[in-house]
Amino acid sequence: MIPPQISCYNTSGSALKAADTLTWLKDELMNANNTKNDRPKYTQALKQTSVKNHEVCVLIGHSIEAITSAVVLASLGNTVHLYSNTELLEQQLQQYDFERHLPALWQMYVQQHQIVIQTLPDSAEHLLQSYSVFYNNKDSEKVILYWLFLDSIKSVWPEESWIAAFNHSNQQALPLVMSGIEQIGYISALAQRLKRAWVYYIPFAFLQEGAAYSSMLAPSLWLVGEKTPQSSNQYLSALQPLRLDARAFILLTLQRLSLPAAASWRCWQHG
Repeated sequence: MIPPQISCYNTSGSALKAADTLTWLKDELMNANNTKNDRPKYTQALKQTSVKNHEVCVLIGHSIEAITSAVVLASLGNTVHLYSNTELLEQQLQQYDFERHLPALWQMYVQQHQIVIQTLPDSAEHLLQSYSVFYNNKDSEKVILYWLFLDSIKSVWPEESWIAAFNHSNQQALPLVMSGIEQIGYISALAQRLKRAWVYYIPFAFLQEGAAYSSMLAPSLWLVGEKTPQSSNQYLSALQPLRLDARAFILLTLQRLSLPAAASWRCWQHG
């Protein structure tokens, strides 16, 4: 049930009841998309918004990319645990208060406990330990991915420390996604140092200021770097709606980044 204190306003200035907030936002997104003579890309992604029982996406970061990802994943029916420096997270939320849809959806999902904000622990080991005891328990929450926003953790988690923690974890079958503004060779080197096979890199080249939520929900370009070729379809199922609604999808093999672009990139253009 949507909390009664949530409200927002439509383009005519009329107040919307909390129960109507998400419906209005969906309609606004589809209308905006249709005015550009594009097919309604949002429809598939927003068909199911009920929470998937026990499935949790664990995000680590406080950037606008982390915030937007949390809201989009919640919109797609996932529960999100967001670990961050809460003070810096609040600063980011205030800085991007002008975003068209993001603040209202963020408030709603947090109050519904579909986005759960946690204080970032002082080490990756402590974070992973909190989930490891539930890893093989079918009745407990099931983590389906970890997503690191590298810019947010650099000052808190030394690189050697968090890599060692993920390598020693008993959750090697879970995918690890990384995002951040880094030299591509650096991301490839990180992936090789991680023991798990399911490592991915998602840059936020598609994010548009003032329309962060809608530009991620139906991106103009969805780019995924893979440590293990052709694995993202199976192991990043939570993100598949974004790939399906992207105007173009580029699959990049991290191990071959030193080769010419044509040898390491595969691109699909949606009509």
